[in-house]
Amino acid sequence: MSRQHSPGGRTARIFRDASIIILITLCILASVEIAVRLTMHERTTTDYAAEDTPLAKTDPVLGYLNNPGAIAHVTGPEFTVEYRISEQGFRDPEVHAAKGDPGKVRILLVGDSYTFGHGVQYEQSWAALVREYFERDGKPVEIINAGVPGYSTTQQVLYLERLVDEFAPDVVAIGFVAHDVATNRPIIEAGAVDKIAEGAAISVSRDKKSTFHSVLLLKRLLVSNDFVYTQVYANTDRRRWYEAPPSDWLAEQIDITKTLLSRAARISEQKDTRLVVFSMPQLFQVLVEAKGTKIDGVDVNHIDSVLSAHAKMENITWISALPELAAEYARSGEALYFRMDGHFNAHGNKVFADISYKALKAAAE
Repeated sequence: MSRQHSPGGRTARIFRDASIIILITLCILASVEIAVRLTMHERTTTDYAAEDTPLAKTDPVLGYLNNPGAIAHVTGPEFTVEYRISEQGFRDPEVHAAKGDPGKVRILLVGDSYTFGHGVQYEQSWAALVREYFERDGKPVEIINAGVPGYSTTQQVLYLERLVDEFAPDVVAIGFVAHDVATNRPIIEAGAVDKIAEGAAISVSRDKKSTFHSVLLLKRLLVSNDFVYTQVYANTDRRRWYEAPPSDWLAEQIDITKTLLSRAARISEQKDTRLVVFSMPQLFQVLVEAKGTKIDGVDVNHIDSVLSAHAKMENITWISALPELAAEYARSGEALYFRMDGHFNAHGNKVFADISYKALKAAAE
């Protein structure tokens, strides 16, 4: 005689089996999370040598500046680095006098985290390598690295106005990145801006705790693939920086950027300083160009082509690093960027230093 199971008993067994499966799954996930935490460092942490001296300090015009004397140790899945800010607020070891040595070419670098040297030791940064190249070739030079992480072109131009009078450089180099177009704002009266980018978070963000380490590891493994990276990037809001044809928003932001570059050109002309603008591409641009990837409605060269034409009209030396970086990646396949972080790694800094040195050497002659 077959046994009859009541509906209530069947429901209880289903609930029990589901609970067991869920418990086992949670145990497996917890084990993976613990293993990743014990063997890998998937979270970025920042420790300051002095608790009251973070990397940034507030500024009434620029929003924030590098904090003189700050020392920070940053540890993450892709790099471990120490940042030291000089007493003058720069990421370089020299003390720069108000009046430069007449026997040396003084070059002022203004830019964001790409110029600052995010993710690499100072000696590995393209700024330090350029100085090394000048000295190797017997050309005395003084490099002032005034890069500030998170700065837009707006802030860079305002900072340039402040520094050019103080240090009287022979050459000024502005580090431009495509994402600057999105954050640039018009400069208004009294040298202020209508909206400062929220970059001062660098001074307080110590430890990102919102994501499981195992999830961060999975994400890092996925985007290590070039195809996956470009497809994921192309489906984020950042796609609008490269829209083709450009949207009204992008066209307006490019016009703002043109005005800022024109202002920088006037400053340089008034101070008898040669101006070079380095267009430093993002990883997405390099991958698309190196692989010949076609993405509907995307042109990774549009911003460069428009702004380089404007720079020519303003007598600005515009150097686009995209062709050479893409060619190098296509040739060697060696990573130029930290894949998750998005900044130049040591190799990327080296390649960019080779590019920038040629332009700075020509400008210094």
